[in-house]
Amino acid sequence: MFAVVVNLIILLTVPENFMTASVVLYFLVFIYHIYVLKKIFALSIGQMVLKILVFLPMFLIAYIVLSMIILILVLIFGDISLRDFAPPS
Repeated sequence: MFAVVVNLIILLTVPENFMTASVVLYFLVFIYHIYVLKKIFALSIGQMVLKILVFLPMFLIAYIVLSMIILILVLIFGDISLRDFAPPS
């Protein structure tokens, strides 16, 4: 929630710095999640790195599958058509 509020404030006040601030805040939130998981599960640094390396490919596969399912559903319900992906003539 903190990152969302800070990003909105930055977007409203200095929008040209929004992307840089988003990357920095994402990194800080990632570090915070690592800290919380380390405390909850009492993991060592090696175990945490291994857990991250196992999770990332699983997340990537799930993200791609979910994206394909959403694309198929949008095509089925007619919100977009295959002609929308064709280059302009």
